[in-house]
Amino acid sequence: MSKHSPLLFVIFAIVSFGTSAFLAAAPNADLRRSRESEINRQAMRVLKAECFGCHNTEKKKGGLVLTSRETLFNGGDDGAVVLPGKPESSRLAKALLRDSDPHMPPKKQLPDAQIKIIHDWIKGGVVWDTGALAEDENRINPVELLTLPASYLPVTALASSPDGQKLAVGRGGSVVIHDASQTNYPVLAQWEAHRDAVQALAWSGDGLWLATGAFRRLELWDGQSFKLTRELTNGIVGRVTAIVFSPDSRTLALGDGITAESGFVRMISVGDGKLVASWRAHADTILGMDFSRDGKRLVT
Repeated sequence: MSKHSPLLFVIFAIVSFGTSAFLAAAPNADLRRSRESEINRQAMRVLKAECFGCHNTEKKKGGLVLTSRETLFNGGDDGAVVLPGKPESSRLAKALLRDSDPHMPPKKQLPDAQIKIIHDWIKGGVVWDTGALAEDENRINPVELLTLPASYLPVTALASSPDGQKLAVGRGGSVVIHDASQTNYPVLAQWEAHRDAVQALAWSGDGLWLATGAFRRLELWDGQSFKLTRELTNGIVGRVTAIVFSPDSRTLALGDGITAESGFVRMISVGDGKLVASWRAHADTILGMDFSRDGKRLVT
């Protein structure tokens, strides 16, 4: 062995250790960047959903425009609203807290999770993610549905026909039609309607249609033969949790969305099954809907 071998060994050991440390740190750095990127995206969604409506270039409530990073840093009538890296000193973050005055949004309290997103976003330097703002809110991630267990048969939806003679029941993925004119409610028809649980049912006012909703799918069934006539899947991002027909039975409104994130209303033409309107109505699941008798208002 050469007299230089111990030195070479020490140098090799240091280099090897440094390489290992780098390799161990790399995944952690990637995870950190991924988390920071997700915080930025979510902050954009919170601002877009909860703040842009009042603080845009047209309304400018309080002289504050939040629709771009430049206008955000311009502040409002009372000065700056964000200090990058200092959420505790940023008026934007403080205005979201309970009992704050002024309070944002003025007529509601954001969930703690959304407040934390804005807090972490400011702490991370107020990175503006233009791409996240441009994302379609109706983003649909691929999901593979598993078959429901045979034992999963809770009643998750009910609907009575307009004449009161039939009762539609959603049990698991099946629809069961009972004869409501008989005291023992005999079964008139039963079929597997959806792979996922039936979350919503509705008859049209003329009794010609029965609509059923489940995960990312709305189906229209003939109100007499109960044969599938039409199905809608495009544009639905989550479970269909509410359905209602307009009084004239020409339009169907459905509610779907992502739990704790969004609740969308979709207006569908019954005649051709086309989606005629869509908007984000809530920041959580829509559990009920109804039209006014004249059909001019929809309550969610």
